[in-house]
Amino acid sequence: MGQLQHNVLNIFYVIKGMAEAHLAQVDEGYFDNREERLIHAEKILKSAYLKARQGLKITKRIRQVVSGMAHEDNSLQSEAGLKETWSRVRRILQREFPFDSIEILDRIPDDFPAICCEGGEFQEILYHLCKNALQAIAFNGKLILRAQIACSAEGEHRATITLADTGPGIETAALRCLFRPFFSTKPAEEGSGLGLYLTQGLVSKNRGRIAVSSFRGSGTTIALEFRIKPAI
Repeated sequence: MGQLQHNVLNIFYVIKGMAEAHLAQVDEGYFDNREERLIHAEKILKSAYLKARQGLKITKRIRQVVSGMAHEDNSLQSEAGLKETWSRVRRILQREFPFDSIEILDRIPDDFPAICCEGGEFQEILYHLCKNALQAIAFNGKLILRAQIACSAEGEHRATITLADTGPGIETAALRCLFRPFFSTKPAEEGSGLGLYLTQGLVSKNRGRIAVSSFRGSGTTIALEFRIKPAI
């Protein structure tokens, strides 16, 4: 599955912009003849087709997540090893970000229990959250990943994974909107507006929880909670 980095709204805007530019050139007499105009229109149509395919891919992924949430059952999901998953995610991120100017601290015990979450989906969750954090610190700061066991008043044990960054933080008014589809605190050309929405869907599908805490100028912390594999 792709990294869900394309913005559906941006795709629509790109298609709209290409069509408007072509029509404006026609109105301005940019083309010398009808054949030249048709050749250019065909080129625009092919580009629009490719963009539309990207949009359909994202739409299908949203439908898969929403469908998965609607049909989830009470059985235990597949297990995911946090240490192994983080190693894979880190290798992917190293190809996208200049780690020489970023300090990453991971506090994941080697014997941390397996998490009740489908492996591929947990990797996607971790990837998107870490990618957002690294983008927030603008290639110069810290990302701290910590894994602990939480115990409720009822004695239930759950895995708690926190990702804290030293970025600029998030305005209080924006916190309640973070998980809405197409909402983004990034510039329009950078933010997808779908990453956190789909991430929340995957977390819920696997019967987990996600919460964000932040304040402008004080960085951001995201907390994940999942059930853990019962001890034998």
